[in-house]
Amino acid sequence: MSLLLFVLAADLLQIIVNRAASMNLLKAPIPQREEQFPIIQYADDTLLIMQAEAQQLFFLKALLNSFADSTVLKVNYRKYQMISINVDDCKMQRLAGTFGCTIGKMPFTYLGLPMGTTKPRMEDLTPLMDRVERRLSACSSL
Repeated sequence: MSLLLFVLAADLLQIIVNRAASMNLLKAPIPQREEQFPIIQYADDTLLIMQAEAQQLFFLKALLNSFADSTVLKVNYRKYQMISINVDDCKMQRLAGTFGCTIGKMPFTYLGLPMGTTKPRMEDLTPLMDRVERRLSACSSL
């Protein structure tokens, strides 16, 4: 039952953000051919990719607060991380202050995979391959 609620809530968030983008209240970081604003959702994790502009972050925070009020899903901004690409430190401090979140650094790990601005090297993927190998060997011994 709660899984169904989450799927519906995730779809609702995508719809709300898409509507805001269609009204030019939010702008995608790069031009999109699709109607979808770039949101990546997996289980209880959500990644929003957007321009580093204070006005858009204020609007996004208002959207998230409205979303939280309508779905009773609490938004915990202290758990958020804001990760920048080509944004100076002073501006990042101001933007992170908008949300009350921490500032993360590239590269970072998401769902066990290294995320960064360059193609991952074999060494970057070794910890993931080691975990998969351990699980496969544990399953094969059953």
